[in-house]
Amino acid sequence: GSARLAWNLFVRLLDQQHWWNVNVDAVNGAVLSKTNWIVNDSYNVFPAPLENPDEGPRTIEVNPADPTASQHGWHDDEGTAGAEYTDTRGNNVWAQDDVDANNSGGFRPSGGAGLVFDFPLDLSEPPASSQSAAITNLFHWNNILHDIHYQYGFDEVSGNYQANNYGAGGLSGDPVLADAQDGSGLSNANFSRAPDGSSSRMQMFLFRFPGVTIHSPAAIAESIGGGDAQFGPPLTSSGITGDVVQALDPADPALFSTTDACSPLTNGAAIAGNIALIDRGDCTFVQKVANAQAAGAIAAIIVNDVGDEVIAMGGSDPTITIPSIFIGQTHGDAIKAQLGSGVNATLSSQVHRDGDF
Repeated sequence: GSARLAWNLFVRLLDQQHWWNVNVDAVNGAVLSKTNWIVNDSYNVFPAPLENPDEGPRTIEVNPADPTASQHGWHDDEGTAGAEYTDTRGNNVWAQDDVDANNSGGFRPSGGAGLVFDFPLDLSEPPASSQSAAITNLFHWNNILHDIHYQYGFDEVSGNYQANNYGAGGLSGDPVLADAQDGSGLSNANFSRAPDGSSSRMQMFLFRFPGVTIHSPAAIAESIGGGDAQFGPPLTSSGITGDVVQALDPADPALFSTTDACSPLTNGAAIAGNIALIDRGDCTFVQKVANAQAAGAIAAIIVNDVGDEVIAMGGSDPTITIPSIFIGQTHGDAIKAQLGSGVNATLSSQVHRDGDF
């Protein structure tokens, strides 16, 4: 029971995955105790090289900080072991909501003691329902940009954005203030560049446009932009919701049916009361929507057959009383692949997508 002399060692491994505080017996070299001070922070985000949710799913990114650019991790700003923040703050960026557009901070999701930032995202619901996921994505990408730019010379001496420059030169005290779902604008984003030593502000807005929000199935649930029509009633902010059904017409009844709705539809019973899905080509937009309306459709989605360009649909016909929207081929193909599972969607003039993703 007598006291023994021990060495207290701090060993940080080169892979940055472990920082051990080790007590070693000074007489026989036995390890008496050890504690790992590194917390493996993780983020459920759309990682590089994905540019938006259409390009792939979110994944859990573990310990993504670059050991050179962010030597103490993304949640440290004093250089000693352990994170100073368990929310979306750190040395390089403070990320929060600014729905009320007052530039005075806002909600920041917490990853808890384990720094686990894994929050639900439903792209078929209004952006407010996925605010924590949005702020996490914004925090992650600001840090990624900091770490990448550092490799190309945007470091402390060059005036980069850091609360603490850890003695590497330049002026401290300037993490980026990144505002998610900022309420001061729509369909855009901006960045105010302040001098070194003063924080710059990033403002990410919601994008609002006419389009389609797919509610189900979950595999394709999201909001997508579209082109509106110069004929028929305009889309409303509340929109029109229904099940989506492929329109069929007899291009040559002896051979096959087509999906361009250039002739009266052969599946009117299935179309009636639902949203008609129609392929572009072979006749005017007006004729397609008129045939869908005659079959009882409540709205029409026209799918580009030659790519993802979204256009406004021209034409005039005062007898058309249902709204319609034009979407790109990739989104149209995704809908077609899921028709057997039951696709439910809303056509609206105010579809929202979140610039934070």
